[in-house]
Amino acid sequence: MRSVLKAAVVAVLLLAGSAHPAQAAGLEGLLDYIDHLSGPGPFIGAGIDATLWCDQGLGWRPCGQRQSRSGGPVNHWEIGPDASWFYGRLNDNLVYPPGTSEDDKRVNAQTVGAHGTYWLHRSFGIMARATAVRFSGELVDNGSLWSSSFSLGPVLRLPLGRVAVDFVPLAQFGLGPFEVAQFGAVSPELESDTVKFAFRVGVRF
Repeated sequence: MRSVLKAAVVAVLLLAGSAHPAQAAGLEGLLDYIDHLSGPGPFIGAGIDATLWCDQGLGWRPCGQRQSRSGGPVNHWEIGPDASWFYGRLNDNLVYPPGTSEDDKRVNAQTVGAHGTYWLHRSFGIMARATAVRFSGELVDNGSLWSSSFSLGPVLRLPLGRVAVDFVPLAQFGLGPFEVAQFGAVSPELESDTVKFAFRVGVRF
């Protein structure tokens, strides 16, 4: 698990280090976390998002300007796509058929979606995300299981030189409900959490 986390951190740093100034307004390397599903997980991974369209109070147009480092926000609204890959930890509470290997029990996840952020201040905003989630593993139904979620939470932005770091805790709605058999386990029955927790740290450049 530690080696996967280190690899994710290195990937984010490489993305930030390879950025060109022209890309600075709209690309972010992410470290993502999704809380457990009362089944597999929790999940931790890396991803990327792009901010493609902005509204500065004059209508939507392609983003081409960084947020202000003083005064109010330049972009009131920002929207764009995002994607992540997640490594799932094993949940010892799930019971599998005898002889099931640790590798076969593992469930990973991939996400693709879109996000919108409304900036109340140059360092504080509110983010909403709509995401399709694909779970994959040897024992997952048909090799993959699709779901979707809607997430909402604050964005705290910390400017650091030519980059900025975003901290985004999110409440996640709509993921599941799932049955334990969909992940190849036999018990216990999964509880359907109404709200799940997600957290992302992004390096925007």
